[in-house]
Amino acid sequence: MKGPLLSSIGFLMTCMLALSFPSCRKDAPAPGSSTTRARPGKAALEVAAKPAAPVEMVLWHSYREGEKKAIEEVAKAFNAGQKRIHLKLMNIPYDAMVDKITIATPRGQGPDLFIFAHNLIGDWVDNYHILEPISQKVDQATLKRFIPRTVKALVYKRSLYGLPMAFKSLALFYDPDVISTPPSTGDELFKAAVAATDTKTGRYGLVYEASMLYFDAPFIHGFGGVILDAAGRPHVADAPVVQALTWVKRLVKAGAVPKGVNSAMVTSLFNEGKAAMVISGPWFLGEIAKEKKFSVAMLPKMKPDSMARPFLGSEAVFMSSYSRHKKEALEVMLYLTSDESAMTRIKIGRQTVANETVYASADVRADHVVSMFRAQAENSVLMPSAPQMQAVWSTMDMAINQAVFGDVDPAAALEKAQKKIESDISKMKGTGRSMH
Repeated sequence: MKGPLLSSIGFLMTCMLALSFPSCRKDAPAPGSSTTRARPGKAALEVAAKPAAPVEMVLWHSYREGEKKAIEEVAKAFNAGQKRIHLKLMNIPYDAMVDKITIATPRGQGPDLFIFAHNLIGDWVDNYHILEPISQKVDQATLKRFIPRTVKALVYKRSLYGLPMAFKSLALFYDPDVISTPPSTGDELFKAAVAATDTKTGRYGLVYEASMLYFDAPFIHGFGGVILDAAGRPHVADAPVVQALTWVKRLVKAGAVPKGVNSAMVTSLFNEGKAAMVISGPWFLGEIAKEKKFSVAMLPKMKPDSMARPFLGSEAVFMSSYSRHKKEALEVMLYLTSDESAMTRIKIGRQTVANETVYASADVRADHVVSMFRAQAENSVLMPSAPQMQAVWSTMDMAINQAVFGDVDPAAALEKAQKKIESDISKMKGTGRSMH
């Protein structure tokens, strides 16, 4: 009995080996053999045939009107061109964007990518750690497609934190039926604004958000002032800043500049023929009524050797450091900022894109408005991106409002603002917290 029993056990072990290790079967090909493998079953074929789901890439933006339509066209083209990534756009109101990014992103509820101006880079990097550096992921050939200053604005502490989509600055919009020749000097602007003011019809000579630092910055820089130096020190009480606000206050007292206007009121007054001139940016193009006649000029010289220079913002696409798909996110960034996408955005949205080569196109050169903003960009000041700037905005807005529209002497208001800003910056350094 011993022989047959051993034989049976051997047979069972051989069968078990054949089931566990197919190469042990008699019909299995030897290692290195060219014999065709056994065909997979029907279930395996179905799994292999099913394509992997595309990676969803969420992008937040605040575009409106033509710019919104343009970014939607670009996203549509991207999704149609490949099946590995699906770009999903989410439109976030501009006023809510900063808070949503700052609060939602560290909780893992933010986007993979978002579009915003460069001025908060320092705050987002130092205090919130929500931006992914991309210096090692983008080559020089890619960066050369952009206007150099738009790239420079995105560098913080020697790291690149975004790719430029567009640049934004202020310029002078005017009604050619009222202003035949745009003013080229500060004196001409003052006289034209006063002359165009008509109390009977309710028309103002110059309309802009004059109580805000961003909109008064061109005049401050034009008189030679500096808001924040390269070392992060404020200079808001310096003589040129006082001179600039005194000049604006004279316009207000002359009745040429209205009090308490916001962006919606600026648009309304211009479309209704109650604003001869407006200071605004390229976003204003989508708000002007279609039947309204207008033209755009560069802001004038405030001194013989000094132009009124607005802040220049580099509007960029940023990658969240919390994104789980950074490789795909970079691919989307490169597509959004390509020359092809830039041409779509400039044609559909009349966006002042950051791609230098686009401006050589005959179609773009024929667009007087876009060309004028490109020229104004050369006479501008890069908006500071250091965290210290977050201690400046609201304090200066309050000081300007008191000095320009109130009874406070500009010098006194600015001296008080200087001290508060210095104190707030000192607290920032002490706590490491953002002032935003």
